[in-house]
Amino acid sequence: MPDDFKRDAIVGAGPSRFPRYSFIARAEAIDVKSQVRRKARISDLGREGCYLDTISPFEVGTAVKIRIIKDNKWFSARGRVLYSTVGMGMGLLFTMIRAEDVVVLENWLAQPRGDAAPGEATESNVRHESSEIDEMRNFLSALVTTLVRKGTLTDTEGKALLQKLSNL
Repeated sequence: MPDDFKRDAIVGAGPSRFPRYSFIARAEAIDVKSQVRRKARISDLGREGCYLDTISPFEVGTAVKIRIIKDNKWFSARGRVLYSTVGMGMGLLFTMIRAEDVVVLENWLAQPRGDAAPGEATESNVRHESSEIDEMRNFLSALVTTLVRKGTLTDTEGKALLQKLSNL
């Protein structure tokens, strides 16, 4: 393992040591073995991992490379699929993060709490409105997922609504 990687101490699913935040961004997950790529949307993010909204998630246990893109900033890490729901998405645990990517992750995580890095604390009205829209999208995505799980919506209806949300 290269020196510029930090290995996450968590090796299994369980309660998160760190809070997760609503976070909307584009992402790509790549199966390490097969090199199959999945385009996705991040809906929440924490220091340990993230949740990817994707219609075709990888199976539980799949080792992946993840790339997240937001506001022209990139974050890359290695991870493992902890849980997966076909048509909905997958939860990832970060297993290795390069030091420079830890900085990007920490800056992103600081923003929802209101203690952003110097120079990033003042947001424009446009960015604030965009953040509110992202939060609403995340809420609606979670609502649709819950309605499918409870059987109120069919899988097909849920997939269609999630696709519409991701295109907004």
